[in-house]
Amino acid sequence: MNPPTTDNAEPPLDAALLDATAGALARDELVGVPTDGFLALGARADRAAARSALREASAKSGAAAPALVLADARAIGPCECAPLVRRIAARHWPGPLVLEVRAQGELAHWSSDGWIALCCPAEPHARALAAAARGPLLLAHVPEARDAEALARLTGITRVAGRAGGALLELPAWLRIARGAFELRREGLYGLSTLRASGGLAIAFACTGNTCRSPMAEALARKLLAERLGVAAARIGEFGFELASMGTFAAPYQPAAAHAIDAVAELGADASQHRSQLATTAALAQLDRVYCLTRGHRDQVRVLLPAEWKGELALLDERGDVADPIGGTLDDYRRCARQIREALERRLDEWA
Repeated sequence: MNPPTTDNAEPPLDAALLDATAGALARDELVGVPTDGFLALGARADRAAARSALREASAKSGAAAPALVLADARAIGPCECAPLVRRIAARHWPGPLVLEVRAQGELAHWSSDGWIALCCPAEPHARALAAAARGPLLLAHVPEARDAEALARLTGITRVAGRAGGALLELPAWLRIARGAFELRREGLYGLSTLRASGGLAIAFACTGNTCRSPMAEALARKLLAERLGVAAARIGEFGFELASMGTFAAPYQPAAAHAIDAVAELGADASQHRSQLATTAALAQLDRVYCLTRGHRDQVRVLLPAEWKGELALLDERGDVADPIGGTLDDYRRCARQIREALERRLDEWA
């Protein structure tokens, strides 16, 4: 989705002005930076004096909390729920969205309280200045600064790296993401449902009858994913995740096998409410990822996939097939559940 503007023409970049503005930033000065519809206060993140000046000017002008400018989603370093954060950024950056995350690794260097806000404006002057700034750049949007005159009146700052582009209707959306938190702290162009759909995944597991292996995989995946997200299993949908299982030759509405329910219960998961469903083209079309319990299931599912499907089809256990425990003892189901859990644990870093 492209941000709507009242003026789609991009102003030409002034290389000399950008260089002069970058020089001012290097001298710990604050500058005005055109962003997606608003002017922002810009400061070097690695300069204590500049950060102090930014806090003072923000308090006077009513500026939003500052965000660290990144080149794109690939520049997001270690943080809680990093794959989820990167998927949202990849969908909506460059654009009017701030992502606030629990910083880890290098990102933690720029945080005073464990949180760091990240942005990637679509406005070409902001992106060009971030590249030319000779150091990390912080931006604090000033809601009332639609032009340079307004910024000067509010802050006294007259150096601006170009003119503001087309005016958005709202400030950038502000989304906080971490373990236990998927919170839209400021509404903007993107609503909560859109952001959930951008970051979460619709995942299904496929076996034959959808009463043994795939229900165990679904139940264990729900438990592990909930633990990773820091919420109860019933709340993973708040982060945009949907889990299901299906069978290539399933009779509908059958419960999971009793041993399957018991085996995953011993591992802390619940399959007691499961009801089987048949894998169909219509159901598969709604999924982002399908994990099959054997190579045979993968071949059968591949035939059913719609031609335009853009998701991922893979073996759940990349090392090989998960044998069918049907008709076996509880110990057989326990061994199967352990193999499934280990395979899921290796997949978890791809999801959240």
